[in-house]
Amino acid sequence: MREIATEYLMKNRILHMDMLEGLRRGIDSIVDASAEGVLLCSAHGVYRISAASEKESARLLEQVQDIERIAVHQRFSVKQVQEKFGIQDINPCAQAAYLEKTPPKLDENITIRILDEQYIKFVHENYHSVDNYDYIAQLIAAQDLIGAFDDEIIMGFIGRHDDGSMGLLEILPQFRRRGLGNALEKAEIAREMAQGDIPFCQVIADNEASLRLQQKLGMTFANETMYLMFAE
Repeated sequence: MREIATEYLMKNRILHMDMLEGLRRGIDSIVDASAEGVLLCSAHGVYRISAASEKESARLLEQVQDIERIAVHQRFSVKQVQEKFGIQDINPCAQAAYLEKTPPKLDENITIRILDEQYIKFVHENYHSVDNYDYIAQLIAAQDLIGAFDDEIIMGFIGRHDDGSMGLLEILPQFRRRGLGNALEKAEIAREMAQGDIPFCQVIADNEASLRLQQKLGMTFANETMYLMFAE
């Protein structure tokens, strides 16, 4: 089944980079796969679906009883998820991946360190897109958050979500406009590449600043929009 899933997903590699990397890294397991579509689920209960037709999408979703988070790769599946599970929190995203053979050149004048448990509260208080203390603690325990430092003063951070995507980028207001976002993402890309991973991210479609940053870093974008959906 894995071979069937991979063959389907590779037809649109960038759009499906989250699914391909989820499988390769062992984050996701295959719920079902055919020549027309793939449904994955992680140990955290995060689903990902892609289908070539509405009919195949509906068939795959029949195998799901409940959803808290799902990454949807076609617009018609969004409507099906809404109707079946009542999920209304829809985030259109551009998916991008770093496909260069070498990592970007790091900024040597900025100190980057892996964050440990003493920074859980700090990250939770300063990253406003995720209000979940336990989730932040989980990421830090997995060494999936790094920070930019001036001596012992943390200026910002970035990390990797439990679905494998880069994110959680935040620069404290007093340290903005110093290129720290660029430096942090370069460091995260290099770190993931050193682990044998393909760095990828999902950018909310109207976040122009983040879209420009990804383009500047040499990320390759999918031509199609994907959708992140969350139960309330």
